[in-house]
Amino acid sequence: MLRWEHTWAFYLLAIVPLLVVLYIVFKSRRKKSLRKFASPQLMKRLARDLPMHKHEVKFVFILLAFVALTTAIANPELGSKLEEVKREGIDIMIALDLSRSMNATDVSPSRLEKAKVFINKLLSELQGDRIGLVIFAGNAYVQMPITTDYSAATLFLESISSEIVPRQGTAIGESIRLSLESFDKENETNRAIVIISDGENHEGDALEAAKEARAAGVLVYSVGVGTAKGAPVPLTKHGVRYDFQRDKDGNIITSKMYAEMLREVAEAGGGTYFSLDNTRETAQLLNDDLLKLEKKEMESRVFTDYEDHFQLFLIICLALLLLDWLITYKRNQWLKKMDLFEH
Repeated sequence: MLRWEHTWAFYLLAIVPLLVVLYIVFKSRRKKSLRKFASPQLMKRLARDLPMHKHEVKFVFILLAFVALTTAIANPELGSKLEEVKREGIDIMIALDLSRSMNATDVSPSRLEKAKVFINKLLSELQGDRIGLVIFAGNAYVQMPITTDYSAATLFLESISSEIVPRQGTAIGESIRLSLESFDKENETNRAIVIISDGENHEGDALEAAKEARAAGVLVYSVGVGTAKGAPVPLTKHGVRYDFQRDKDGNIITSKMYAEMLREVAEAGGGTYFSLDNTRETAQLLNDDLLKLEKKEMESRVFTDYEDHFQLFLIICLALLLLDWLITYKRNQWLKKMDLFEH
């Protein structure tokens, strides 16, 4: 099992595109300056021992060294010891809506981002429970099978966005049924499904699916994200907004949160509806409800020891910096004969 000790370090990689742009600007200005000094033919004769490609090679080494250093800071850890652990808890499947309307910003920073913060807060409240993650829009998919590894759930959450689902919609009913199928059949603990959605454009079988879950002994809770006033739905590509969702006449559509529908789903499933106004408070209230469910003893195999592997990436970083230092801007005589950096 791989995990990262400091996931925040990967935000440093955002510097890489900036470094590339700065290098391109530097190369462009340098080329203009050299052309003002002399013609390309004359410069080639005057600066035979200053091959231009060494700039690119040294820059690539520096860039790769930076990536290796960032990875070392993040510190990849591999599980080294599996143990059977007994704990008391329940099984919880979290079904997260990834439809485009979840990108609306009537709550800050967006419905989806607030939902992800809420899930992380809920995970910090849980103790001994097993969790799984289902994502849905027009269809539902198992993103993470049921597990006790909360850190894995956090990693999955960081990687998801509305762009990863191919079909739009709000298939709450399908997400409930898929969650039911994803529970461990050999572990008849008390089970719960938590639907997190704005409830917009839902399919018509949500109530029937919630009743099926209740009949199977699984409680369905719902958490509404958004406001009744609503907001436009941004259309994004690779995380960049390029327009807003519009109707057939070209008018911008306002997406609203449908609390009543989500409340009906929770009632049909024997659970409770929560409005995600205050992340901390809502997580606490939901956890309080889950604590009322009878917990049963469960056995699971989990990694209890992890080994650090930052050393490998630190060595790679130092090796790349050494290579960069060894490559001088003036061509060595033996390299000159080999013409490694000739145009």
